[in-house]
Amino acid sequence: MNKGTLIGLIILIIIIVGGYFIYKNSNSSTPNPATNGGTSAPLETTNPNAALPLMATTTPAVKEFTVSGKNYSFTPNTLTVKKGDHVKITFVDTQGMHNFKIDEFNALSKTLKGGSQDVVEFTADKTGQFQYYCAVGQHRAMGMWGTLTVTE
Repeated sequence: MNKGTLIGLIILIIIIVGGYFIYKNSNSSTPNPATNGGTSAPLETTNPNAALPLMATTTPAVKEFTVSGKNYSFTPNTLTVKKGDHVKITFVDTQGMHNFKIDEFNALSKTLKGGSQDVVEFTADKTGQFQYYCAVGQHRAMGMWGTLTVTE
């Protein structure tokens, strides 16, 4: 296909698309103020082609963390999010047999062996400081815990 034929084809497509929109808009019913019950005020109509106003929506932020667990600690051992945030924690067990638990948010990973990982998700729907910990045996008492802080 030579350059002249390609340009002609593009012009033809533009004409067809433009003609479609002109035809579509000419068939929409636009009120005539002269036929509005003898008043000069135009009738109020909705233009179906007008953009709809955008509604303000608030999507909760997604806060993602990777927390590593080993005998007998978490890294990092502090996490901070805002109330309403969707929290996604990838728990990676690097040594031993451990899990990740936060009682107040009903968050509990699978109990993993070293080299495995699991994902825990929840919405931080209350503020304060909450302990996350390993619920295997006495690991929590041995210091395997951290703090999740949820701020306003």
